[in-house]
Amino acid sequence: MWKVNRNPMLTDQMARDFFPFLQTTGGQVIRNHYDLITTAPPSANRCPQRYCVYDLAKAISRMTRIPFVPAFSQKTDKVHHGRHASLNQSEARLLESWNVRNRSILLVDDCITSGTTARLCYEALVALGNHVDGLIWVYAG
Repeated sequence: MWKVNRNPMLTDQMARDFFPFLQTTGGQVIRNHYDLITTAPPSANRCPQRYCVYDLAKAISRMTRIPFVPAFSQKTDKVHHGRHASLNQSEARLLESWNVRNRSILLVDDCITSGTTARLCYEALVALGNHVDGLIWVYAG
């Protein structure tokens, strides 16, 4: 599975799958619409340097030249995936260095269970006056 065993070829394919959603009808890449790309945080048992969603955001960033900037501290209370773990997790915590307000942000995440993490991240970013669009990769089996 991609979340556990990072696969650069699959990650690049996923980024290419997202790419049409980041283009105008004329095929031009929408570079001026987003100030940056960010992601939901890694869960407690994931290594941030090997976090597959960071890899995906970086691949999209390379394709679009929109900068990728991590926004959230690693989760400490979400050790496992699953409906109950996702629904009972704490609020998303922004990094202390995060001072981005009133910007247009592309939020990238993969959704395995409920989408709660993506929703919590969206709410935290919007609370700072940011406009947030999401690209959510859904795993269906």
